[in-house]
Amino acid sequence: MTGLEILGASTLYVGGLLLLDVLWLMIAARLTRHAGLEGLPLIIIPIILIWVVGGIFGLILLGMAL
Repeated sequence: MTGLEILGASTLYVGGLLLLDVLWLMIAARLTRHAGLEGLPLIIIPIILIWVVGGIFGLILLGMAL
């Protein structure tokens, strides 16, 4: 893969993760609209997990492509 292909693939991958985060924020906001501060872990923890698992999976895909 050339550098531009890697850059394009990683941009699309990060964009996909951001889209997944926005979708989760909309769902979590709807679920926890009356929860107050108790709903914060339901919102924050899945976003952190999305980025950690996404980062690991992205590195695996990048390693397979190189």
